[in-house]
Amino acid sequence: MRCRKSRGGARIWVGLLGALLLQRAAAAVNVCFDQSNPASSVDLRVARAALTAAGERRVQAVPFEGQGKGDDGFPVRRFARLAREQCDLIVGFPVDASDPHLPPQVLATPAYARTGFVWIGRSPLPAPAELPQGAVVGIAELDTWAALLFPAHPDWRMQAYPRDAELLAALRADVLKTGVIWQPYLVAEEKRSGARPLSFRRLEMPHLVWDLVALYAPGSHAAAERFARGLQTLEDRGRLAGLIAPYALPEQRSGSASPMRMRPDERRPAAGGLRPVRKRQRSGTAAPPALYTAQQAERGASAYAQHCALCHGTALEGRTGPALKGPGFADPASDFHVGDIFGFIARMMPAATPGSLPRETYVDLMAFLLQQNGYPAGTQALSYDQALQSRVPLIYHDPPAAP
Repeated sequence: MRCRKSRGGARIWVGLLGALLLQRAAAAVNVCFDQSNPASSVDLRVARAALTAAGERRVQAVPFEGQGKGDDGFPVRRFARLAREQCDLIVGFPVDASDPHLPPQVLATPAYARTGFVWIGRSPLPAPAELPQGAVVGIAELDTWAALLFPAHPDWRMQAYPRDAELLAALRADVLKTGVIWQPYLVAEEKRSGARPLSFRRLEMPHLVWDLVALYAPGSHAAAERFARGLQTLEDRGRLAGLIAPYALPEQRSGSASPMRMRPDERRPAAGGLRPVRKRQRSGTAAPPALYTAQQAERGASAYAQHCALCHGTALEGRTGPALKGPGFADPASDFHVGDIFGFIARMMPAATPGSLPRETYVDLMAFLLQQNGYPAGTQALSYDQALQSRVPLIYHDPPAAP
């Protein structure tokens, strides 16, 4: 009798184990996508095709609300939690092609597309070098990455628009001749509106070209490997180019540029796993240097309230312009230096009258930004030339804990 009970119990446990294994085998791969990204449908199409090519039968699309361009609305640290708790893969994450970094505690698949900011206008579209001195160039949302183009061209005048849609409207109405815009938004908007396409060219400059990858947590390594294997199958069969066409960066729309292909060192997973994109280590233990005096920061606070707060917020939290304080602004992954930001501020701000403030005022504003991002005051005043040439990394430092 005991023997029969034992056998019956064993059969029950075997049945439960089999059901569990079948359930796990049938579980869908959760692919998360940023529904605010105008080209997220492309990311989902690539994910489904790649996983299907690798033998995966069930793919579940899971939306989340991000900011499309990776700005302060969705902190990069949150990707680790998202990957750990909800997503096997997070598709459509842009990685700076000139200096690739990832959010902390996540890995990345090989890139499946290349996109970025593009030079846009009516045909025939002049090259940037062909613009006359004093030419007005539009930019949307005061995007920090695209705005780095302007210090390299001090003879240009920047016209900032609160939204991409307003920049496009100005171009189509001939109020503006040329501008810089996030290319996925441009393609998605032209498809939605049916408007006559504008011409655009790629901008081959640091921080303006981005590779798109899928992020994943270490626990989702198997799904990431299937995704990478499927990408390779799609490319070998000549199907990947068609899937990513909306992300392709041609020399100009009428040209015959070839679509993006994965770089040679990313074509195959490395032995023992995927080759992650390089990550910069945060130097949180190093004390930030003292670059300015307390008097400079005090004057900078007054200048900020007068000239900057309307666009960037009274607490530097961002409004029509981006936030100027915190880990989203001064993140190691952005690889900004003091000189990068100061050069942009001194030449291009305020947006309505760029470069119109005295040199000393720009230095005081930089001192205030450094203070607000955790840099201590010192005894040596910061000069204009020192600020412009500084290669000190601009990294947000948390304020010291209260005793």
